[in-house]
Amino acid sequence: AGSRLRSGSSLPDAASVLVAAGPHGYLPPTETARLTEFLKNGGKALLLVDGVKLEPSTLSATPQATSILAFIAAQGVTVNPDVVFDLRSNENVSFGGSAFPIVLPYPFWIRSLPASESIVTKNIPSVVLPWTSSLEIQKDAIGDATVHELLRATQFAGVQKDSFTLAPNQRLVFDENQLATRLVGVALSNLRVQGSDKA
Repeated sequence: AGSRLRSGSSLPDAASVLVAAGPHGYLPPTETARLTEFLKNGGKALLLVDGVKLEPSTLSATPQATSILAFIAAQGVTVNPDVVFDLRSNENVSFGGSAFPIVLPYPFWIRSLPASESIVTKNIPSVVLPWTSSLEIQKDAIGDATVHELLRATQFAGVQKDSFTLAPNQRLVFDENQLATRLVGVALSNLRVQGSDKA
């Protein structure tokens, strides 16, 4: 069974996987050190992080810089400060009041596809990722680690960046020449875990 950790609490001795869902804000150096030590000792981590800060009440997004993003970047993966949209592979979402809901195809809730024959995504046809950021692999920082691409948006995907709105009724403005498949899920193995210079 899993357990929820509070800041400053110790990881259980039997813990094998650490799940960080939507971490944001300041990660103290002590917390970064605990995460680094856990991974160096053979632990696994599933990090579900965003490159932007979403304001749900206005459906607006702005770039965010957090210490967990810096930690991930030190391992060779950049979480870009953007949100991916996919014009062809996306989810229908209901908006509006309960009496008269409106169902629209919503390109910011992408239906990502397996990017490889990885055992992680085997037999999974697609994964819906709401308001997800694109990823980039920094080969000079990866070292001897093995990169497993897990999920990608289709070739009809683009990104919104800087300050922007995620409203469903907006008219998307984009350059068709910039549409391309986008990496949105990755796994690293045989990684030499690095600390981050940023707290």
